[in-house]
Amino acid sequence: NMHAAPAPAKQKSHPICRVESSNVDGRDVSQSELVQVPLDQLPEELQGLSINEDGLLVDERSGKVINEMGANRFDVVVSAQRGLLDPPPWRENTERTPSVILSSLVQFPTKFCFSVVGPNETAFQEDVIKTIARICQVEVESLGVRAVERLKGKFLSLQIDAMVRAPELVELVQEELSKDARVKMCY
Repeated sequence: NMHAAPAPAKQKSHPICRVESSNVDGRDVSQSELVQVPLDQLPEELQGLSINEDGLLVDERSGKVINEMGANRFDVVVSAQRGLLDPPPWRENTERTPSVILSSLVQFPTKFCFSVVGPNETAFQEDVIKTIARICQVEVESLGVRAVERLKGKFLSLQIDAMVRAPELVELVQEELSKDARVKMCY
């Protein structure tokens, strides 16, 4: 039939949204159900957000992926000021507790790059690698090691990637390496 009425325009929906006990599109939604929500029914704070093909939340204006703290450094500062990055009450919370800060900023387990500077000696490089492998409980072979000679070959700058399960392990590695008199810098 050439004179059929055009199909009604489909209302644009947000890809997927978790809804807590509310009314969506005229129907009751049970608590914490995943549904498609029409864009005009999204809360204002969710406008302009979408989920990309990898399942990550994206700010449509900037194109940046939004992590649990936000899309930029400002969001991290606001999260910190609101106390969202505070550790649980049973953990020490001082500016001298690096694992507290690290655990707030990085999701563990993660691949962490240890940077160590010391003398350009094979034994030094081997000792650093063994220390990191022992504390992080990973195989030496699994470590990504990059070595760059510094100051005309007098020093060696090592970048060693290791899978780290908890922020306290980063702190333990740095403490252990700092005990070695050959280590000039460790971070």
